[in-house]
Amino acid sequence: MSDIAPTETATTAPAYELADRYCREEGPVFLTGIQALVRLPMLQRQRDLAAGHDTAGYVTGYRGSPPGGPAPPARPGPRLDGRAGELRLRVDHREARVAERTRCVNRLRWPLHELDPSWDPPARSLCRYKSLDASAARLRGVDGPVARIAGEIVAHARDLTVRERALEREIRVLVAERAPTLMALAGVGALTANG
Repeated sequence: MSDIAPTETATTAPAYELADRYCREEGPVFLTGIQALVRLPMLQRQRDLAAGHDTAGYVTGYRGSPPGGPAPPARPGPRLDGRAGELRLRVDHREARVAERTRCVNRLRWPLHELDPSWDPPARSLCRYKSLDASAARLRGVDGPVARIAGEIVAHARDLTVRERALEREIRVLVAERAPTLMALAGVGALTANG
């Protein structure tokens, strides 16, 4: 039998509200994994302010990325043979290159900002050769590890763009062979026609 009466527990334990999972500063907090991922940047911001740093948070991911855990195992899909299989393989590989380039571009924004807070390339501009080449040229004149790493990321993003565009050209040829009438429609491109 417990020595603590039920009324003592109710009066000594602080009340717990749902908002406490994000706002409570001390004591136990009950969270799911996703809620913990939401709370972490908030806590980091508080720690930065307490240390006298005025920082900004940046949380990123990619389409289909699992928040807070590993992706479920992939299930084998239907098997495509011949030209259909070749086309599907190229489309999937191109999508993986685009996702990887997106991750590169997201990683690149911090070093660019670190080097020059006014350096903020417009959204989607870092998947174009012109913007990547301009960034690489600007980085060549800067010394230090941040500039070196940013330069490596720019080079990798450019290489991924070259490979992604080559795959897109291959896909265009295969789709034109398989569905020429579909490709003739206004507004339909190789990637749309393949879907």
